[in-house]
Amino acid sequence: MNTSSKFVVAVHILTLLSSQKILLGEKSLMKSDFIARGLNTNPVVIRRLLSLLKSKKLVDSKAGPNGGFYFSHDPSTVTLAMIHDIVEPGNLYHMHYSSPNQECPFGTHIHGYLKTLLCSAEASFKKVLADKSLLDMVNDVLNKIEHANNLTKEEFASEWKKNMKAISPECFDK
Repeated sequence: MNTSSKFVVAVHILTLLSSQKILLGEKSLMKSDFIARGLNTNPVVIRRLLSLLKSKKLVDSKAGPNGGFYFSHDPSTVTLAMIHDIVEPGNLYHMHYSSPNQECPFGTHIHGYLKTLLCSAEASFKKVLADKSLLDMVNDVLNKIEHANNLTKEEFASEWKKNMKAISPECFDK
């Protein structure tokens, strides 16, 4: 059984867009193909998630050749649990689709035990995500970038803006 990477990709997208908002301004735009390059994935994957995030009002966009996406909230008010619930609704685990054989001594008892265990594990997982805001993620990542590149936040913001203007000059107001 495969697990989905939607949550990880969505957090990456929203961390990028939130960082852009913090570093460059309220409605600085970022193109989906730029985001896709950063995640080393197909832009269609990014556009599908951006579409979902837009439908839930976490991001907004400007259409057209000078368009792009931007984060439309205060990153301190959005938790990782909220993001998870949007892109991965439902339970983390589910029981097998058919009931176990009631003649099996394990089958008659294991479901109750597993349901209790898995509910507890899921509650713990959700609590960890609920305790971490998108702003916490942005600050953690920006701190790592600043230390790795020996830059202040202002110096990094200046470099980021130069790079973004070089890549997508149409996304910046003249």
